[in-house]
Amino acid sequence: MVPGLIFRKDDIRFRYELGGGTMMDVGTYHLSVLRQVFGAEPEECVECVATPCAPPFELCDSGATGTFRFPGGGLGTFQCGLQAGVVEAFRTLPPRVTVAHKPVAVADDALPAGQEKTRARRLVLHNFMISGIWHRIDIEDEFVVRNKETGEPVRRWKTSESKKVYDWADAGVADQPSEPYWLSYRHMLEQFVNRIRGREGSGAWVEHEDSIAQARMIDMAYEKSALPLRPTSSFVLEGA
Repeated sequence: MVPGLIFRKDDIRFRYELGGGTMMDVGTYHLSVLRQVFGAEPEECVECVATPCAPPFELCDSGATGTFRFPGGGLGTFQCGLQAGVVEAFRTLPPRVTVAHKPVAVADDALPAGQEKTRARRLVLHNFMISGIWHRIDIEDEFVVRNKETGEPVRRWKTSESKKVYDWADAGVADQPSEPYWLSYRHMLEQFVNRIRGREGSGAWVEHEDSIAQARMIDMAYEKSALPLRPTSSFVLEGA
């Protein structure tokens, strides 16, 4: 959520004819991270509630919440806004993503024959949007030992750890240039230079197909809300 006092009411972000709207701006980061978490494209936008801007900009959304269904039945929910109140905006800072995994069986040779062990993992990505400034990845595991016959829990416990990845070295990649203070935009520029100079680079490159898939996801959200789709550009590259 971004406080509304930052932008004028007629800011370009709220101009429908220029592709404005919160989901087209800050919201696209939220939708993108859902695609990355699931590693797949959404099958359906289950619901989307968009709050229109005040007239004459009512075709644009000042904020939105929604849910997408992904292959395998997983659900991803997002919330974003560009005209939030100051208290509401600070309550939702920093931007975060919570990923809850279903319990999975875990092998444990120390268990008696009549017992089984499961693990349910929960990930929390704090400040995924501007991670170069500060971020934290919390990994929380809940273990449960159950009686195989009755399904009753015998014991349960939780473990947790936190990680921070500020450069390629933190990610275990030693041959890529990076600095802890680089934002994602700086990494994007690095890979652009690699492309035009014919270098392999890190492989962290956004293909045009990915951008199209991202736009399709945003359209799915607008179609589910009461607001129209963003207008299609009539621009044609000269000589194309």
